[in-house]
Amino acid sequence: MLGAVVPDAQAAEARVLLGTAEDFSVLGAETVTNTGPSILSDNLGVSPGAAITGFPPGQVRGTIHAADEVAAAAQADLRIAYNDAAGRASTAAVGPDLTGETLVGGVYTASTTLALNGALTLDGENDPDAVFIFQVPSALLIGTGSSVELIRGAQACNVFWQVGSSATIDAGTTFVGSVMALASVSVLTGSTVDGRVLARTGQVSLQTNVFTSSACVAASPSPDPEPSGSPSPSDSATPSDSPSPSDSATPSPSDSATPSDSPSPSTTPTASVSPTATESPTESDSPTASTPPTSSVDAESDADSDAGPDTASDADSDAGTDRSSTSDSDADSGSDSDSNAEADSDADGTPTTPAAPYGPGGPESRLPDTGSGSAALVAVAAGVLLTAGAGAVWYGRRRRHTPQH
Repeated sequence: MLGAVVPDAQAAEARVLLGTAEDFSVLGAETVTNTGPSILSDNLGVSPGAAITGFPPGQVRGTIHAADEVAAAAQADLRIAYNDAAGRASTAAVGPDLTGETLVGGVYTASTTLALNGALTLDGENDPDAVFIFQVPSALLIGTGSSVELIRGAQACNVFWQVGSSATIDAGTTFVGSVMALASVSVLTGSTVDGRVLARTGQVSLQTNVFTSSACVAASPSPDPEPSGSPSPSDSATPSDSPSPSDSATPSPSDSATPSDSPSPSTTPTASVSPTATESPTESDSPTASTPPTSSVDAESDADSDAGPDTASDADSDAGTDRSSTSDSDADSGSDSDSNAEADSDADGTPTTPAAPYGPGGPESRLPDTGSGSAALVAVAAGVLLTAGAGAVWYGRRRRHTPQH
């Protein structure tokens, strides 16, 4: 029995590449037989032979390939992998029994038959890429109830058994790795295999076994992120975010632009629409009833009556010398009549011309219009009427009190 075996320091061992043979849980050359409800997680194949028995009751979760091209290709890849493992340089000698050993990654070579009748521990030393290769020139004999245990990152996908003759895994064994036997492989009742058994020239026999295939996790790429992390200084480019101050600039002018809203007070002039309240002049429809112009006609007629006798007496006394004054009086009366015509159209003093600004319908036709323009028009018309009436009254009084010559 050997103690802990540490191979000579050297570069890490590379995995043995199985090619398409890696897709099989069981691959035989002559035949494959099974007894009991064995379970295979991957493919089952045989080549160049074609005999496969015991499925069912055995279950294959992959595909069964009997003497087909897939099985033949897998056998070809197996031969290459077998020769690769056999040709690796040995890092330590082991045997004839591995029971109780704790091994780290390396290539271990037995002088003849290699046995395991207990527990074997494979230590990955926290390196998931650690590879374990066993070179066995003769037979591999794994005794009943034996086990291969993996610790500190060791993986079943990185364990390889290259056997120069036949391999036997006895009942109740917990086995790990890929067995590449030159002759045949037998797995007895109740044993489990995390890996595969591949026979180059002989048969494979199973008895109520369970095969699994654990995924292989590669940790070697993990160092790569560290150098890639060094470009983190490029993250210093993040200060390019410093242009964010430009954002501060953008808000300040935009805020300064807000004073432009100050013209909004200009809307206050709209309050000047309040003159619309001057619709009160609509009540000044009384100007339409502004009969003062009619009174001016009476005053004017009074003035004429008063002025008439005076003019006549003057005409009698002067015998025509004052015709000029009479003509003047007539001219005055003519102008007066003109002014009266502007204010009145009928002798009864009814104002007709002021109604023109209202349109053919008169003031009443405009009253319903509640628009600001209509109100302004009414106000202007009322102002004109009031002004005309006041002028007529003033002129009549002037004529009354002005002495006639």
